[in-house]
Amino acid sequence: MSSSCYDPGQGFIGSTTSRSVVTTSFRGEVIVDVEGADSHHRLAFTADIKDGKQAPLDQRLWVEGNLSVDYGGSLGDGESEPFGLVFDPHEMVHALKIPIESVALELNSICGDYAAPVPFEAGCFPFAQHFVTTNMPVAIGLRNADDLEQAAAGFSTQSV
Repeated sequence: MSSSCYDPGQGFIGSTTSRSVVTTSFRGEVIVDVEGADSHHRLAFTADIKDGKQAPLDQRLWVEGNLSVDYGGSLGDGESEPFGLVFDPHEMVHALKIPIESVALELNSICGDYAAPVPFEAGCFPFAQHFVTTNMPVAIGLRNADDLEQAAAGFSTQSV
């Protein structure tokens, strides 16, 4: 089975991973095993979320931080038109803080020397994140949380 993703600069392209597992088990574990097809960087871990506790998130980090990400094209391409992912910011009000002893890290070679060799904090969103987009992602000028809320409300009022 082959998968594809949409790259605004190249259209639909093949998967950029050689392996991609992100799931949960009946035992209350999050299971992640993702490896890049070309780079062979890999992140593999399990986390028991049963002892996790809901904790508030810093809205500036989770909402405004997402707005600054350029999803518009190749990294460093000055010609790409950035667009933010439109989501309901209420989905990022809180997350599940997982006790670090509940995380079993097998391997993290994604961040190289920029990451600590072992995690010092863990969390997850124990509910679906719903991003809203069009068939052709376009820049809509999201600058702050208010812009995001207005864009999300606009999408929810459009007919499907």
